[in-house]
Amino acid sequence: MAEIMEVLSELGEFEWASRRPALKMSASDLAYPPIIVWRYKRPSSDGADRIRRAVQSFNGTIPWEFSSAHKNWGIMPSRLGEYTRANGLHGELEAARELMVKEPDFGRRANAELGQLADHIHKYLNLLAA
Repeated sequence: MAEIMEVLSELGEFEWASRRPALKMSASDLAYPPIIVWRYKRPSSDGADRIRRAVQSFNGTIPWEFSSAHKNWGIMPSRLGEYTRANGLHGELEAARELMVKEPDFGRRANAELGQLADHIHKYLNLLAA
């Protein structure tokens, strides 16, 4: 299974990147839903469109979302944004912390599926390049 940060680096050099939970995680960290945020040194609208289409075409057990609306781009389970809005929270990190406690199985499922999403994005990008 591919690692999501390696796959995303295929489109350009990172200026900054963060993966939560970190790659080296304990069993308790797996309950924390994944949030991947990065910034390319030279972002392109074509790269954003390619990632967006790849994420949207992924047929996993949970829905995922990609955002490039700000300086930093991100991939996370759609549920984090929904939970943030529904509960009046200040952001997805706060939602992830709450869901880690209230629904730890969701975080475990999302972390288990992240490698499949990475594989899908990698294959999708390679198909476009061929």
